[in-house]
Amino acid sequence: MSEMYLVLLRDLTWRNLEGGEEFTSLKKRFGRLVEERYPEELQLPQAYLSLLAHLLKLPTFPIRPQQFPNGSTVLDGLGLIMGGQVPELAQIAELGSLWMILGVVLKNDALIYSGLKMAVWQFHTLDHQGIPHLSLWSKADSFSGKKLTAYNHLLFSLAYRLTKERAFAKVAQMQESDRQSLPGKLLHFISEQYEPAIRLSYRPLSEEMTVGLLKFTTPAWSMACTLSGFNSGMFSYHKKRVAILNSGPQVQPLDDAKLFGIDRSCSLKTRRFSETVWEKTAHHFRFKGWTKVHALPTWMETDYYFQAQKLNFSCFFQEERPRDDLHLVFFCCCDEVAVGGKLALEKGRLQKYQGKSSPLELLAEDEVIYMEPDSDTEMEVIPLGRSDEFWGADFLIALKVEKNSLKIVIK
Repeated sequence: MSEMYLVLLRDLTWRNLEGGEEFTSLKKRFGRLVEERYPEELQLPQAYLSLLAHLLKLPTFPIRPQQFPNGSTVLDGLGLIMGGQVPELAQIAELGSLWMILGVVLKNDALIYSGLKMAVWQFHTLDHQGIPHLSLWSKADSFSGKKLTAYNHLLFSLAYRLTKERAFAKVAQMQESDRQSLPGKLLHFISEQYEPAIRLSYRPLSEEMTVGLLKFTTPAWSMACTLSGFNSGMFSYHKKRVAILNSGPQVQPLDDAKLFGIDRSCSLKTRRFSETVWEKTAHHFRFKGWTKVHALPTWMETDYYFQAQKLNFSCFFQEERPRDDLHLVFFCCCDEVAVGGKLALEKGRLQKYQGKSSPLELLAEDEVIYMEPDSDTEMEVIPLGRSDEFWGADFLIALKVEKNSLKIVIK
């Protein structure tokens, strides 16, 4: 699906809601978009076409939601679009919001319920503080923190208005939104005084093998691990002030977002990830399975084992002799990184570390995350400018893959 087609749909929706263009002109533009439309299995453009038809007082397009049992979905049910078969968070929030809006304006309870299921799913991709795990399906090359928070605000606000569930209101307040943006204008379709017609069964359901995900959360921290994605990460670990925001394989150069992450799709029609080891109790978990390096035709097996407040992470690469330019990278949020108990790197400064791998401490106020690579490999620690481009990270930690395996302990 051309991203430009979605841009045109969003723009035409905004112009309809803004009222700054003649009705006849809007209908002509809509007609051209209809002529170029994609199959209805591409769910996001289909939802916009149906909403636009409603706004222009034309017959609406059919909406037949396709979802996993947990409420999430993929935007491309046919497998036509590269990267369209993962539950990308910003577009999930956008689609779920449109389904709720269409359900209300078309008086379709099934659509309302599908959108609410999406909101419950999205809620459980958040950490213990209500902050998104950006390792989950956020494409490095096109990630926008502002877009994600704007559509999360819309999704959770609409879900609260439809259910009066206070948890939705709480997380909605944590997200940023511009009232003049499209998400801000879409919010007005459902009144704050809306009387709920559906009572939603509110149950945690973030762990779902159909998308290759395991999440583990306590009142003090939260972890998320995934095998699915496209140009996106595979692991994150959040405390309150210190976090590993994202991590994954990276082919050099280290600042090329197109060469980051993993690549494995989900499917609405067949069961995938059946080979995965997936175990979880109240005090430990094990998550082990295969995924592909996004920028290479190389598969890697990842193994996460958490017990006694310590995560043992290892990855095994299919190729016996990995390329010289392959790294495992971690994008971290903290005030300072201590290398080997000696050198201290401060965020926002130019000083960096390049040398042999050593134990690391990620520090901020009274919190710390310890990282201990057990492989004697090259390591770089680079302060970043904390831009949206790197998920808002303060530091990049890169471990060079010099053998076909790499291990690290995080606690």
